[in-house]
Order: sequence, then C-alpha cells, then structure tokens
Amino acid sequence: MYFAHIRSWSVKKSSPDVHDGGSFFLSQKGAPVVNLRLDMKRLWELYPQASGTDLPAVAPLPAVAPSSAAGSEEGDDEQPSCSHAVGQATGQPQAPKRDHSPSSSSSDEDTEEPSGSCSAIARKRRAKSTWLSFLDLFPVTVHATTPTCEEIVGGGFDRESFRYFHNKWRTVQREQRIQYILDKCKFRNRPSEARVYHLLRAENWSANCPSAMDVVKSWVPVKDHIKSPDIIRRIQEQSWKRLCLKDFGPPKNKGVIATMPFSKGEVVCDYHGEYVTQEQGNRRMQQLFDEACYVFFFAGCGEKVCIDAQHSPCQCHPHQDTFGRRMNHSRRSPNVKPHVFKLPLTEGTRWHPIFLALTDIQVNEELLWDYGVLSDEGFGGEAVGLDWLNT
Repeated sequence: MYFAHIRSWSVKKSSPDVHDGGSFFLSQKGAPVVNLRLDMKRLWELYPQASGTDLPAVAPLPAVAPSSAAGSEEGDDEQPSCSHAVGQATGQPQAPKRDHSPSSSSSDEDTEEPSGSCSAIARKRRAKSTWLSFLDLFPVTVHATTPTCEEIVGGGFDRESFRYFHNKWRTVQREQRIQYILDKCKFRNRPSEARVYHLLRAENWSANCPSAMDVVKSWVPVKDHIKSPDIIRRIQEQSWKRLCLKDFGPPKNKGVIATMPFSKGEVVCDYHGEYVTQEQGNRRMQQLFDEACYVFFFAGCGEKVCIDAQHSPCQCHPHQDTFGRRMNHSRRSPNVKPHVFKLPLTEGTRWHPIFLALTDIQVNEELLWDYGVLSDEGFGGEAVGLDWLNT
C-alpha cells in the first residue's frame, strides 16, 4: 500500500531537483526521512487523541545522507501520510480512527497560513492527511465513477466535508482525463477541437467529461517536451528518480522497475554511455567474447552512431549505475521503446536515444524493450540457446 500509493505520490509531487537517495520512506517533498523521532512527533501532533501513556518512546535514527539532511528535515515537516506508514512498519500502536473532515476553512489545503500559527499548520496537515485517506477509499482513475454523498458518508466522512472532497476528486479526475486523451494519440500537431470532441464521445463519459477546448489548451508539442530543461538535466545527471533496480535472479538477473506510474508516450529514461563511431562499436563487440553486450547502435538522419555502455559505472557518473543498460528484453510484450531525438547536450547538439512508454506502466512493473534480435539469428547465430529472447 505505501509503496504503490503513498510513496509514488510523494515522488510525483516532488520538485525535479529532489532525489530519494535510495530511501524507502520519504517525506511529502520526496526527500528521505532523516529522523524517526521527528516523524513520530508529527504523528502525535496530528492525532492528539493517540498521545497517551500507551505509546512508547522512539529513538532517533541516524541520518540517511549528510548531504541531504537540510532538505530532508524541511520535507519531514510536510509528510503526515509517511508518519502513519512508519508507525505500521515499526510496530507502533496505531492511532484511533481520526475525524475525516478537512480544515474548517473552505479554502484548499495549499492556502498560505501565518508562519506563527500552530493551529493553522495543524489544520493544513490534517487536510492533507484526510485527503490521502479519502483517496485510499475512493481512488481517482480515468474511468472511475464519482463517489456519491451516501458513499462518502458511509466511508466515515461527515456530510460537511462532502462538497470539499467531491469537488477536489472531480478536479483531479478531469485533469487525468485530459492527459489520457492527449497521451492516447500523442498529437504531433495541435489537434482540432472537432477531432478531440469525437475522441471524448468515444469514451462514453456521462459525467465529469472535460471539454474539447480544455484538452486542446493542454496540448504541448512532443518535441518541445523532450527538449525541456528538466529532461536535459536528467540526461546529464542520470537522475531518473521514478525508476529503481531489482534483481530477478537468473537468467534475467538485474532489471528495472517503475516506482510510480507512467502514461503512454511519457519519457522513461535514456540510454547512457560513451559515444563512438559505428566502426569502433563493431570492433569493441568483437572483443567481448562471452560477455553480455551493452553496445547500442542507432542512426539519426542517416548518421550511424554507437553508444558503448559496456563498463559500469561510467567515467562521468562513477558512483551510480544507469537504467537504460539494465532494462531487460521482451519481443512479445515490451512496454518501452527507444526513440532518437536531436538534443542540446553539454557535449554539443547530438542525436540521443530516449525511451518512451509504449503503454501505461504501473508501479512495480518491470520495464522491457525489444532489443531487435532473434534467438536463431541475433548475435551472428550465437543466440540460439537464449530462449528468453523469445519471451
């Protein structure tokens, strides 16, 4: 539950320059939880009815990484949902069922409050916590039906908070539906409202359906998105924070899984390594013998290029493994595919392979792509015994 819903939500909401540091428990800002005592203290503040004599003292944990301590402490003050999850993981007694009503203010939880008002901060945290509880009972999906007043009250929420949660839920779903229509076709040019209107009608959404004008206004050219400063920075730093490595054991060994959902057509990661010519790449492949091959050949506007990712870690990122070289093969059910784009990198403008999602990818799903080889022909006929290439 925590990994699939709460943690992925924290990663998605975090700023581009925040990294999880390999930590499992994260603050709302996506930074690692540094001190369990501070996290548990916020739990007692959020649920004062649980702060009795039956709650044992919690010893502080050492910092995850000194370099990220400052940013993590700031994030610790904004993650009520993480406090609840830590209490479960460490065997701490759980707080009694809390009141699901949001802040007494009718404004959204992101409204600025005076910095000196403790009660305002508590209300803000409580609103965020109850919204996560609401999503746990009524998850927002593209094709879900809006929860009724009876369903919301039956879930333990009072009638006064019905309109707050009802409107917020519909707003989130409407944004998801807009992105769903845009991702479904990946328009290279701005679509007409007439075309979008027919796509919306095909979905048969009887309520909470976005207008064709709203979808067209949200359209962004694909190429402009690929060349955005955030994507370029991730390529240079190899900071694809929505992925992690997993050991599947032989014969696949290490692979890559998603730590939060990807929509169809969304950027997943790149293939990182040393740029060499096609001739150099062929010579290096001949020297590999029985080693696994991490040499990637591609062409950009007729220019044949090779990326050699054989040695890991690479010289430019000596303290980390890269995800592109670790993704496993699947000819029958790939969910990502490499596309070549001309990007303004630090080394200069050059063609670079970017993996885009072929389908909607869920949390904990392995990322697979078609290497473009056949078990009876690939690698010059030496792949006959590699049955996994046909999977």
